[in-house]
Amino acid sequence: MTDPVFDGERLAEADRMQYIPNDVLEVWKSDERANLFDEADQAAYAASYRALTDLIAAMHDAGVPILAGTDTALLGETRWLVPGWSLHDELLLLVDAGLTPLQAIRAATANAAEALRILEDPLCRLS
Repeated sequence: MTDPVFDGERLAEADRMQYIPNDVLEVWKSDERANLFDEADQAAYAASYRALTDLIAAMHDAGVPILAGTDTALLGETRWLVPGWSLHDELLLLVDAGLTPLQAIRAATANAAEALRILEDPLCRLS
C-alpha cells in the first residue's frame, strides 16, 4: 500500500496487474478480508498508511536502521503486492516517511547487505 488516498479500483485496474494471473486477480478481488472497493476500508487503508509513515519517520529519526524488502506471495497473506513493483512502492513509502530518495535506495541495497553481513562473505565481495 503506497497510496495515502487509497483507491482500490485504481489499483485493481493498474497496468501492473497484467502480470498477475487472472485466477489470482479474481481471488484478490473477492477476498473479504481486503475489500479494496469499500469506502470504510479505503479510509482504514489511508489511516494505516499514515500510521506506518509516522512510525518509519520516528524510527529513522531515532537512528534505527531502515531496511526495505517486501513480501510477495500471490495467494498468501499479502494481497495486491506485485513482484517487481512492490519494492518500488516500498521505496516511495520510505520517501513519504521522510527519508531522502538516496536513503530509501540504501535501505534496499547497502543497509540490507550490511544487516545480512553479505559484504563479509568472501563469495560476495566486489573486489
